[in-house]
Amino acid sequence: MQGIVSMVESGSIVLLSVLIVSAIHSRFANRFWVGSALLGLLFTLVGVVVMENGFEVVPGILTDPRGAVVVLSAAFGGPVSVAITASSLAFLRLAYGGVGAVAGATYILGTGLAAGLLWCWWFQYLKQRPTILYVVSQAIVAGTVPSVILLTISNAPWDVFLVSNALLIPTNFLATVLMGSMLVRDFERSHAIREHDEKQAQIDAIAEHAPVALFQIVRDRDGMPNFTYVSRAVERIIEVRPDDLLADFEKLDTISDGEVTALIKDKLEASVAEFGAWSHEMSCRTSGGQEKWIYIRAGIRKDRDGRCVWDGSIVDVTERKITEKLQDEFISTVSHELRTPLTSIRGSLGLVLGLGTEQLPDKLLGMLNIANRNAERLVLLINDLLDMQKIRSGKMRMSMKRQEIRFHVDDAITSAANYAPDKKIRLVVEDHVPAGEAMIDPARLDQVLANLLSNAIKFSPKEGVVTTSIHHVDDKIRISVTDEGPGIPAAFRDRIFKPFCQNEMSNTRSVGGTGLGLNISKALVEAMDGTLWFDSIEGSGTTFHVDLPAVSVQGMGGLMPNVLATGRRVLICSNDGDLTRTATETAAPLSLVADIAQDADAAYGLACRNQYAALVLDAGIGSPAPLLNRLAADERTRDFPVIAVVESGEDDCGAVTETLIRLAKPLEKVGLRQALDAVLAMRPARSHILYVEDDTYLHEIFRQHLGEDVNMTSARTLTEARSCLATGKFDLILLDLELPDGAGQQLVKEIAPSTPIIVFSAYDVDPDVARYVKGVMTKSRVKEAEVAQTVLATLAGKPLDRSHLSASAA
Repeated sequence: MQGIVSMVESGSIVLLSVLIVSAIHSRFANRFWVGSALLGLLFTLVGVVVMENGFEVVPGILTDPRGAVVVLSAAFGGPVSVAITASSLAFLRLAYGGVGAVAGATYILGTGLAAGLLWCWWFQYLKQRPTILYVVSQAIVAGTVPSVILLTISNAPWDVFLVSNALLIPTNFLATVLMGSMLVRDFERSHAIREHDEKQAQIDAIAEHAPVALFQIVRDRDGMPNFTYVSRAVERIIEVRPDDLLADFEKLDTISDGEVTALIKDKLEASVAEFGAWSHEMSCRTSGGQEKWIYIRAGIRKDRDGRCVWDGSIVDVTERKITEKLQDEFISTVSHELRTPLTSIRGSLGLVLGLGTEQLPDKLLGMLNIANRNAERLVLLINDLLDMQKIRSGKMRMSMKRQEIRFHVDDAITSAANYAPDKKIRLVVEDHVPAGEAMIDPARLDQVLANLLSNAIKFSPKEGVVTTSIHHVDDKIRISVTDEGPGIPAAFRDRIFKPFCQNEMSNTRSVGGTGLGLNISKALVEAMDGTLWFDSIEGSGTTFHVDLPAVSVQGMGGLMPNVLATGRRVLICSNDGDLTRTATETAAPLSLVADIAQDADAAYGLACRNQYAALVLDAGIGSPAPLLNRLAADERTRDFPVIAVVESGEDDCGAVTETLIRLAKPLEKVGLRQALDAVLAMRPARSHILYVEDDTYLHEIFRQHLGEDVNMTSARTLTEARSCLATGKFDLILLDLELPDGAGQQLVKEIAPSTPIIVFSAYDVDPDVARYVKGVMTKSRVKEAEVAQTVLATLAGKPLDRSHLSASAA
């Protein structure tokens, strides 16, 4: 029992050295030889104390945990440390004398050698940091090596040997494990602290020498912002000491004559409301009185306590502003200087070409035309450069007026008709908002429309169609220009509105352009409180949309009719502005929305694609007979009611159907109103459904399957569908779930419960949504004809054929 107590006391002495070992390791981490020597001396001292308190099994044979001391010296001090400790303790054991002196000294040296070799293998060969596995390995050395050595060279009786090892093995093993584990944990903590300090030092050094100043803002419980971190670079950029900003947020007011603090507080409030980043560019004065420009930007996040935190930077952008100013001045000067000679050149060329070209040789005439076209291109380029300079400098002035959008669309179409006439592009107008008005700058809207139409014509194939449509979407008037070009590549879409950007992978270079038109157009639309955006499917064309805040629609009590919602249209084929206006204004009170076609081909195309209550045909566009013959021959338009507006005595209407009505020019509203009433009376009301689907071909397929007894309105996006539902009444909704701007199932709970919904989609329906719909059918599994039969059966009040329905709806 006394032996056990003695060994426990000795082991405790070993454990007490942990704090000193940790301190030496931390202090001399980068001085290996000094640290190892000090650890060797420390463990020598611990070994001396342990041996002084050892248990004497028999006279001359001592037992103590000196093996653990030697192993720990090697494990954490290395070869130098264990050499000092093992040699000192071995010498001490020989000095004590007795029958076990030589064996005791030998096992000290042997244990030290084994532990030292294990240190070399672990740290030098494996290149590992100390771990618990390493400690256990050293503990095994401490528990086994002494016993093996003593067994080999000791002459002690077996009973003495067994008693000695019974005390020696567990004490050495446990003391090594316990102390080693504590040291490993302490070393890991110290290593983590050092790494953190090093990284922090790196961050501080980077922040101090970076060209930007970094900061962090946190709002307290009262909502007041405070700086919690400011890098030293802030003193270089805005000449305010970091400590001053940390102490007082309102020190920011000293960098400018304005109230910077109040401005940033407003930015923070807006950032919290939107939970988004904020930025601001401002000028300030240096101590020398010079102007300096800075750009401040910060992103928002929440900390563990739920507080809003902004991490941001302050950048000196003075050089950039000076460069931009020089660029703007250079562009302005050069552009203005070029305007005068170019005007003279263009005017001279126009005069020569206008006087008559019959006497000019073909080669000379061709050269003059080339010169004239390039002069026009240079004028457009200069105008674009000047507009860009005005926008960048904030000098673009807008003259806002209340204007009817259709007039500007007509003017733009007329002007665009002369662009690339060799391509024979058909320009079609679809006006779904008669007399729709908005607050605009007339000249700037004309410029935007000219840019969009010229781009659409430029990228459309020969004999293609460019469609300009006017819709009402929510509280905005949307002007959409659609082409049949190659579309916009996905990789280029995020750069399309940047100045001088052109798609190098397309035929942009071959069709010309400066790369400024869309950039300028976007800035102009935004200056009118609108938005310019686009939809594009690569290989299938592009649609650019201009959304402008609507003012009102004449004759509609402030509400804007939408053809998609009402489903009733009238097609007007005329290039006479007065006749078109009269027809549009007459149709509006009858809830007929006018689509305008300026030639017979465009009228025929629209008549084939859409359903109209009537066609108002201006015989002045040319002989109407070919168009009427085509309408009569096509089963889609065979019974199309036609109202022909002819000159007095004119009678060239060719193959006339029974529904043809003639009106004399000039067109009077009273006569047209009576004609439209008569046409509407001949065509009884039909079932009206809304088909929400982004695939245009499916719309055409279902029109054929449903026949003339069903009036189908098309919506290709979630936004269009909501607009239809807001202003129209439908007998049934046919719904796809996957739309370009959202999930179709969002509409389900917005539709009146009395309106049946049939889902026809490639996607499954959530059970929560399925209970609101009449039926669910899956694309590729159910034929379109079967879907159409289900729609017709639902409209007729007949029971549905459940074999076509999915399990979710059956």
